[in-house]
Amino acid sequence: MSFNANYNLPSQLQKLGVSAPDLVFLSHLHADHVAGLFDLNTIPPVITSQTAIEKLNAKRLASLQAGCPAMLRDRLKALPLKAVESLPQLSLQPYGLQAFGSGYDLLGDQTAIAVSLPGHGFGQTGLFLPKTSKGAIFLVADAVWSFQSLQRNLPPPKFTLHRLGNAAAFMDSFAKLRAFHLAQPEVKIIASHCTESYPLSSSEVKI
Repeated sequence: MSFNANYNLPSQLQKLGVSAPDLVFLSHLHADHVAGLFDLNTIPPVITSQTAIEKLNAKRLASLQAGCPAMLRDRLKALPLKAVESLPQLSLQPYGLQAFGSGYDLLGDQTAIAVSLPGHGFGQTGLFLPKTSKGAIFLVADAVWSFQSLQRNLPPPKFTLHRLGNAAAFMDSFAKLRAFHLAQPEVKIIASHCTESYPLSSSEVKI
């Protein structure tokens, strides 16, 4: 396997005009969502779900089940992680997201709202951005594999779901996301591995 250094996190942030982030939000602990954190020269405060933190601090097998290899696990445990659930809680009803329970105000001004999306991994959390320069955007991590799969109502096969977390919880989150999309198609739903999302990954999107 080869890796182009121009794709590491500091290089990508630099292209967006960001010298260093003030805060890092981890949707879940899978290695492909965590590893880039340690490319930063200085690691800012890190926020993730309480469930993810508990898995991290449990026995080694539990963190492996959470998709976090030992090397990353030990480095994450050395950080003062903050739980999403410690943030101010707010109603998701004004955004049509009430099916997901309550949200958490990440920045204190309701411009970035953490939303629980369980099923993939442990403690997966998405981020709803109600007012960006491109309209409302919902970053759903790996709750769907692609926007097209959500449109066509095509979740991953059960075999895959059982290997990567809680299949029943995944299907519940997937169904809620699909219902939300059908009710509010104007909201841009971005999945981490969806190639359709890449054009929005630019400095043109501001909150």
